[in-house]
Amino acid sequence: MKNEFKCKFLVIDDAHLLETENLGRKVNQATKHPEPILRMDAAWDQDTEILSHTNVIYDEEADLFKMWYCVGHYAGEGHDGPLKLAYATSTDGFHWDRPELGLLEVSGTNKNNYIVPAISIVPAVIKDPSDIPERRYKMIFRSRTRERVGQDSTVR
Repeated sequence: MKNEFKCKFLVIDDAHLLETENLGRKVNQATKHPEPILRMDAAWDQDTEILSHTNVIYDEEADLFKMWYCVGHYAGEGHDGPLKLAYATSTDGFHWDRPELGLLEVSGTNKNNYIVPAISIVPAVIKDPSDIPERRYKMIFRSRTRERVGQDSTVR
């Protein structure tokens, strides 16, 4: 009897699949959730802010989805100025909790879920299970300054 292994994952780039044998591909139609899964409705959210640049990972150890997302000032056609980086968690990927982390004071209070107060980069967070627990989560971003135009940077 033939052993069969089935798994589902999102494929954006086929490069790592080119040398795979006995692989079948099935493309499913994406479905749109009827309601936004995260709204700007926390006590600390401002009417002039928008959510953008989300990054979600599933943490198998914690059995939890973790989201890092940017919050920016809305200027009529998008955000302007620096972004705040915020954090949320979910057990199912649809219902999200935004814990009051108390890490940063913003608008006179530290009752918020912000982890970085003002950035002009778009970050992505990854988990490196091979590193020590204190350094498993890493932020990767693209920096655009005069000195470093186009160079990738990593913050640990």
